[in-house]
Amino acid sequence: MTSFILNKRREIDKIDSKLIKLLEKRFKIVSQMKFWKNKKRIKIEDKSRERQIKNNYMKSNLPKSFVNGFFDLLFKEVKKS
Repeated sequence: MTSFILNKRREIDKIDSKLIKLLEKRFKIVSQMKFWKNKKRIKIEDKSRERQIKNNYMKSNLPKSFVNGFFDLLFKEVKKS
C-alpha cells in the first residue's frame, strides 16, 4: 500500500473519531432535553425544528440527499433512546 493511501486513511480515521465524539455529545444533550421535555409534558418531536436543521445544511457542499438522509437517521435514532 502506498504511503499516500496510508496517510489519507489516518486523516480519515482522525475525522471519524471526531465525528463519533461529537455525535456522542449531541446524543447526551438530546437525552437531557428529552428528560426536561418529559418532565414539563412537552411533545418530544418537533417537525418544524427538524426541517429547520435540515435546511441549515442544504447549502453545504454535500449532496442534498445525503444531508436529508443523515438527519433523518439521526432524528430517528435519538427518538429511540
